Amino acid sequence: MVKVKKLSVVILATILFTVAVGFGVPQAWGAGGEEEVDVSVDVPTPTLTDIVDNWAYAQISSLIEKGIASGYPDGTFKPDNTVTRAEFIVMINKAHGYIQTKDVSYSDVMPEDWFYNDIALAAAAGYIAGYDDGSMQPNSAITREQASVILAKVLKLDTSGYKNLAFTDANSIGAWSLNSVSALFDEGLISGYPDGTFKPAAPITRSEAAALIDKSLAGRIAVTEVSLQKNALTLKVGFSETIFVMIRPNDAADKEVAWSSDNPEIASVNNAGYITANAVGECTVTVTSHDGGKTDTCLVTVVP
Repeated sequence: MVKVKKLSVVILATILFTVAVGFGVPQAWGAGGEEEVDVSVDVPTPTLTDIVDNWAYAQISSLIEKGIASGYPDGTFKPDNTVTRAEFIVMINKAHGYIQTKDVSYSDVMPEDWFYNDIALAAAAGYIAGYDDGSMQPNSAITREQASVILAKVLKLDTSGYKNLAFTDANSIGAWSLNSVSALFDEGLISGYPDGTFKPAAPITRSEAAALIDKSLAGRIAVTEVSLQKNALTLKVGFSETIFVMIRPNDAADKEVAWSSDNPEIASVNNAGYITANAVGECTVTVTSHDGGKTDTCLVTVVP
């Protein structure tokens, strides 16, 4: 009876399996290293045949309904498969609605790669940096401690210190990740295995990734609107003014925004909304929330 109810939930979710973009990336989170093919396949199916009895059934179903995760065209999810760094980044970007990008120059991330835009989104959001050798290793399996560091940055958790962790293999957690693992543990987002271990260097599985990200979204208050103090501004050449942004709701989890001008030669703007008039003309200044990509604009008119 329980299985039938679970199947009904997934049927009502009207799951579309997509292979190429989002977290239903080529080969649907397959272990990277092979050439990825940019092909989209929408395959309506009544259920995922291999998650009904999985421990993370509820979390997997939740992310599928939100469009954050997807399954294979054959109707499976393969919950025990590992996840690559690029695939995890795609999932994080979908979950948090990042839309701002920045130029990236990792040695192993090319503009033609299916994950290029998501790496650029992650770099702009500030939760990835790459390796000392200039690589990103997008097709390598992401480990449990690497995923912990990313999520701690995304959630802006306090990683200034750590508590002693009771995992039997706590000494094997890297110094670079220990504070992040501790912060996630304090938030109740991660736990160890039944044998008391954490296995920090073990690749994270699809079911573990789904559970981790779904937990991180629980109770999170999203940005619903950004509005500028002024939607029109007139400045003389050489003068400056700061315009302020209101973010709603007031208790939104992520209040960071990005500023841009469509013509900095006329008027430029810094990351605090400080607009400087540079030449006579008109341009538009836009503020965009990191969370959800909500925007508002101000028409700037520069006069002599």
